[in-house]
Amino acid sequence: HHVAPGSQYERVLSYFGVGPEARFDAADISGLPSGQSRLLVGVTATPNRHDGQGLHLFFDDIAKNLDIRWGIGEGYLVDIHATRIETGCDIAGVSSRAGDFAAGELEACVNTHERNEVVVKGFLEAAGRKAIAFCVGVRQAYELAETFRSYGVAARAVDGAMDAFERAEGIDAFRKGQVQVLTNCMIATEGFDVPDVDTILMARPTKSTPLYTQMIGRGTRPVVNPDAETAERRRQQIAGSSKPFMRVIDFTDNTGKHNIVTAPRLFGLERSFDTGGGSIVQAVETIEALEKEHPHRPLRKAKSLDEVQIIAETISVWDVAETPESLASVTSFHWIEVAEGSYQLHVPASLAEGLIAPQDRRDFVVRLEADRLGRYRATVVRPPLYVDGRRIAPREAVTSARLHTSKEDAIGAVDAFVVQAYPSLLPLLSRGQAWQERPASEKQVHYLRRLGVHIPEGYALSRGMASRLINAAKARQMATAPS
Repeated sequence: HHVAPGSQYERVLSYFGVGPEARFDAADISGLPSGQSRLLVGVTATPNRHDGQGLHLFFDDIAKNLDIRWGIGEGYLVDIHATRIETGCDIAGVSSRAGDFAAGELEACVNTHERNEVVVKGFLEAAGRKAIAFCVGVRQAYELAETFRSYGVAARAVDGAMDAFERAEGIDAFRKGQVQVLTNCMIATEGFDVPDVDTILMARPTKSTPLYTQMIGRGTRPVVNPDAETAERRRQQIAGSSKPFMRVIDFTDNTGKHNIVTAPRLFGLERSFDTGGGSIVQAVETIEALEKEHPHRPLRKAKSLDEVQIIAETISVWDVAETPESLASVTSFHWIEVAEGSYQLHVPASLAEGLIAPQDRRDFVVRLEADRLGRYRATVVRPPLYVDGRRIAPREAVTSARLHTSKEDAIGAVDAFVVQAYPSLLPLLSRGQAWQERPASEKQVHYLRRLGVHIPEGYALSRGMASRLINAAKARQMATAPS
């Protein structure tokens, strides 16, 4: 995941003939003794990059995807119990740098005695035995360690600038159990392995999924070596050990528009989802089971399992009807985000002029899905077509062979196609049209109720919002409907 254009990795890979381009000082790359071409294999626990660069620049295919959840399910990692604690700290005004917070500004906001006390009390309430606390900067690491010690908890801070012997001594004391909490800044992320760590304290907010994954991974290693032949037996070995699961505590602040990563978000839920201290994997499995029963409902927008049950009974598409702010400058059409890395555009082709074939007079959705290399591919989904109760065309889902290296490029290509193929639909697809501000028609309101969309009492529904709600509901139905 460190491989990027212009990096030392590109220099090495290009030297051996497996980079994006060969170097003038490259080694002899005439081939292997067997006559076969060289093969580059990349292995990483965090394939997602926070700088927007896709791994497709160096790798052509995904051989296997074995993420944290797979490791837990297969009995190689411990389960994760997640807790969220509000700190009352405000970081809404902190600037962003290279896809994450500006570290100096962020540390100035979060490194307060009051917030550090919240972290310490959260650890004590969780009753963890050994914890790693991740901090924004060196000062926070040392001051948080001092706060722990003031509460009678053996704590020590380590940082990259300290003497190497002193840092090794501190880490060794932590390994041996002489130190209960290790506070650090960018030391205990990659390659740090102390299996009996059972609590991760996220004292630093981050917008980086790779960084968060690295940090949470410091607690997922089991204390036993699960060697049974089946996943069930391996899980039983872990369950019977002194560390059947780990705890992650997200200390969340007032983030404003910042989209931070939390344990629930890492598993595809809302960042503020509250598991009540329970298993995040079990929460996801519960939601997935309900999604099979209620495939058209935004269950992952829930903030708790109780709310999941409510949404399962009352459909709501309000949260997905608006075009995300991140796409507002990219497209003038009403794209919606149906899941992380998945976007849809509803095209009311039945209203287009000049189309003769009845198969082409069907509304359809264009769905963009991201793969783990950061590439996007478009799929056009058309519902079955019925005439006089007889199906004359089945549901169709056609996936383009073209790969796009970013969602912006993919959306631009789809928009260009729609503009060329359906010019008469532009007033319906584009945002900011005057007709959208008029009151919703009775026909729209009636149709929304047929779709199961709840309209709050007294809500002044506009024609544009009604149209977006209808499109969102139909797009979800068409994308999940059986063929």
